[in-house]
Amino acid sequence: AEYEGCHTPPGAIGRSVSSRSSMDMSMPPTAVLAASSRASPRGGALPATAERPDEGRPEAKPSPGTLRFAITAGFVGSLGGWNLGYDLGVVSGALDEIAEYYNLSNEGEELVVSLLLAGAVLGASVGGYAVDWYGRRTSIYGCNVVFVVGALLLSLSTSLPVFFLGRVVVGVGVAISAIADTSWLTEVAPFAYRGAVVSCNEFMISLGVLGAYLFNFMFEDVRGGWRYMFAVSGMVATLQVLGMMAMPRSPRWLLARGRHAEARASLERIYGTPEEAAAELSRESAAVEAALGGDHG
Repeated sequence: AEYEGCHTPPGAIGRSVSSRSSMDMSMPPTAVLAASSRASPRGGALPATAERPDEGRPEAKPSPGTLRFAITAGFVGSLGGWNLGYDLGVVSGALDEIAEYYNLSNEGEELVVSLLLAGAVLGASVGGYAVDWYGRRTSIYGCNVVFVVGALLLSLSTSLPVFFLGRVVVGVGVAISAIADTSWLTEVAPFAYRGAVVSCNEFMISLGVLGAYLFNFMFEDVRGGWRYMFAVSGMVATLQVLGMMAMPRSPRWLLARGRHAEARASLERIYGTPEEAAAELSRESAAVEAALGGDHG
């Protein structure tokens, strides 16, 4: 008998379902999905020509040189994160000696701790503009100079106003570093390792806090040990400056300013081959043009 709108006998429907069920049990899920898509054009599977979200991204395994660059950039760029964590934590071990040296009241001790945050407010208010105007790498150089100046003021101070000034200066460096380091890491990290590279900064912040407690412990019984505790951040800042000299500038920042040749040179240092650099250059150019178009539109 025929049913309205259906020319398949009921027995045939049962045999078809049974056949499909046995096929599903004997085939892997991907094969079942492909077979279902071919059997029914209106099925849920996407056609083979459907565009993927990561369309245009290289699927080949990144070269060993790209991985080495990612590791090096992650370490060098995250040294500012180490200083951020260190300068937040180091005062906890140095405060007793500072209070004794300067004969501080409770309010004075509170001021020592809070002035770094006051400096951070100042740094955060100008850091974004500095990073956009001067560039990511140049801003990292600048905030490391600020770190060194602050470390010298703190470790060599003989008067309370100079010490207070040093805390404010270090706070400015902490805020600018947090902006500049993450911006640079995001824009120079190879696509395949971008998440891991940017995460290095968060890891180094925690490691910096741990380092502060370790150095506090090392210099706890040293006469004038608090001076050495504050000097450490200046040494790490110097190390980052030396490391950044071997690192490229942000290709995206260069493209945003029309410096395409320099951007291509940076991408060749990141990806290791002219072919990969050219492919990434076209993608970055499109992203920058879209962003600038959105800003002006």
